[in-house]
Amino acid sequence: MHRILITAIIFFASWSSYADVTQLDDIVVTASRYAEPSQRALHSTTTLRHDDIQAMQAGDVTEVLQRIPGLQIGRNGGPGQASSLFMRGTASDHTLIILDGVPLQSGTTGATALQHLMPEHIQRIEVSRGAASTLYGSSAIGGVVQIFTRPRDNASMASLSAGLGSDDTSHVSTLLRQRQGDVFTSFGVSRRSTNGYPSRQASTMDRGYQNHTLQGAFGIDFDNSSLEVTHFQTQGVVEYLDFFLNPVDHDAHNSVSRFVYDQVFSDAWDSRLLVSRTLDKMAENQSNDYADTVRDSLDWQHNISLGDRHNLVTGVTLSNQRTELLSFGTRYDETDQTVEFYLHDTWRHQAMRLQGGARLTEHERYGQHVTWSAAAGYQLDSAIHLHANLGTAFRTPSANDLYGFGGNPAFEPESAINSEIGLRYQFSPKAKTSLTGYYTEIDDLIESDPVTYTIEQVEKARIQGMELSYQQQLGRWNWSFDYVYQDAINLDQKTDLPRRAQNKINTALRYQVDQSWLALQGTYASERQDSRFSDISLAPYTTWDIQAVYPLNQTSKLKAKLHNVFDERYELASGYPAQGRFIGLELQYVLN
Repeated sequence: MHRILITAIIFFASWSSYADVTQLDDIVVTASRYAEPSQRALHSTTTLRHDDIQAMQAGDVTEVLQRIPGLQIGRNGGPGQASSLFMRGTASDHTLIILDGVPLQSGTTGATALQHLMPEHIQRIEVSRGAASTLYGSSAIGGVVQIFTRPRDNASMASLSAGLGSDDTSHVSTLLRQRQGDVFTSFGVSRRSTNGYPSRQASTMDRGYQNHTLQGAFGIDFDNSSLEVTHFQTQGVVEYLDFFLNPVDHDAHNSVSRFVYDQVFSDAWDSRLLVSRTLDKMAENQSNDYADTVRDSLDWQHNISLGDRHNLVTGVTLSNQRTELLSFGTRYDETDQTVEFYLHDTWRHQAMRLQGGARLTEHERYGQHVTWSAAAGYQLDSAIHLHANLGTAFRTPSANDLYGFGGNPAFEPESAINSEIGLRYQFSPKAKTSLTGYYTEIDDLIESDPVTYTIEQVEKARIQGMELSYQQQLGRWNWSFDYVYQDAINLDQKTDLPRRAQNKINTALRYQVDQSWLALQGTYASERQDSRFSDISLAPYTTWDIQAVYPLNQTSKLKAKLHNVFDERYELASGYPAQGRFIGLELQYVLN
């Protein structure tokens, strides 16, 4: 009780996050599929730049995302273990994860293996909260997380880093980028390994994780066009305990290969052709079970300016997806094809901005599905911006929902309608705040019963909430604070949606002198129901982290972190302990 009181006082006496408030007005592309200042976006957005991400010294991208307002994480233990992302109370398969413009979700589970994405390969993350199926198609019910592995300027540089930590953790990574005239090349590789800790409360056996990530790119700029070829892949070996607490492990492979051609036809018209192949593969090592997804996609987007007032985004998306699975005797091998057309217009007049759009999806199994969106924004003065939006979204059932154990081929797509109203206020060039309220209804919700191993589609969910954020810089201090309240209810069962905290706070405080800094970061989450099929509740928790960076010279720096300072014992999924106290050191060399 004493620690809780101290924590509450510190939370409300200081504000913070890692976003550097000296650059408050980021340029984002995810909210509207074209570049715009984040302060003018008509959806709630958050941007993390490369320096923000590296400052967190996170073990994987889930540790980064849980610091963002409106996002919560569920996890079955430590590094490499299965993770879930809940955006604004929606399910883990209701958030579309995009890597360099390419959707990453598995065709078998419908979710994305975020636990295998390492932060050292990420240049920027943009999060757009709220329904986004009009711009991005299926699965974007809660919103979109777009991860960029390429910098905007493609400047030449070289980096090498190595680190050690608790649980026999080690990692090493290197990245080389070279620009010579109009030609750009890059190559990066990393290795991360840990012996981990017991992944189940009922066991004392450590379960480890290994990850190898590789990325490469080649690009050429012409007078009015450019092309690039990229490849990103991550491979992991995940040790875990099965239902009977037997030690087992599986291999994981995720990759994205892209070909991109950009063409500028005139000052008012440009286009991007993106052709990609995505692989999501998992193979058990103690059995013949496996799950594979192969997705080939083509997206051709056109940006057209009609005078000074209209920005038109239109295009077509084609995809062919094959899913294969063998699990506990259940087997399937299915192929789905979709053709999608989208149109989105932004109209500007003085301080007013209006947006409207629609998408037609022609699905091989489900036929035609139309989604739409509308939004409005008004700049009251140089400091105050108001916005509101309304839109629909949907998600086609995953292959597991239809053909997996307990699934049903008769399931229909989930559908949703989302509304949002928000205010942003810029106190000064170094201070801003925002307040947003939202409401979402989901029909034909699909949920799995872990007790009977059946999957049901008979339910409706209602989610409402608010997000409050504040950021400020005072001299050498960077402060910010965000608080999220959400009420996520299964209306049929009159129960809370599982693993969604009603109250969540992120806070941190950073003190910086030149290139040296020290940061304190905290997270609080209230009690959560573990599953609607049980009475188990996950206890509230508070964790504090400390990070520090000290430059040794102009090219080298030493990083240190102390995660979970008070060694808080808590769970993000019942029976699976979260990471305890962790100490890490890293040496980084960067040559620009």
